[in-house]
Amino acid sequence: MPRRLTHEEIEERLRAAGWHPGRDVGEDVGELMESAAAELRSHGYSVSPFPAATDFLREFAFLDLESPGAPPQEHCVFEVRFVDAIRAEQIAELSELLEQPLFPVAFERMERGTAVMDPLGRVFYTHWSGYYYLGEERDDVLNSLLTGDQSDAEEFYV
Repeated sequence: MPRRLTHEEIEERLRAAGWHPGRDVGEDVGELMESAAAELRSHGYSVSPFPAATDFLREFAFLDLESPGAPPQEHCVFEVRFVDAIRAEQIAELSELLEQPLFPVAFERMERGTAVMDPLGRVFYTHWSGYYYLGEERDDVLNSLLTGDQSDAEEFYV
């Protein structure tokens, strides 16, 4: 099991990536989200941005966080990248299982997975190996993304 990052370690990685308390990238997020929604629609999954995802991305969009370890690597990018037919299909399938719309909020580079959020603020992870739950609280979500410590999402299926 991967080592859990402390709150201080997460804060350090966030600050190194350009985050600060109260960060708000404002209108840039609107363009990012509309572009992501259009890309998803082009692959058959229709979703509109919702407040939980918008709020999350207003604070964290465009940050590149480094994973723990030596050497550190760019690990997680808080924007929507590489939305292709396969990822759209995964997001649609997980959305159906959860009976909740999902919006992508991050791309994880090492494993090439996508973090998606539902309107309740829960964050899940789509990966070729399955679907995982990352958490609802900021530190839990970031810890999961940065260390790979994730739990199976099945308990959330309706």
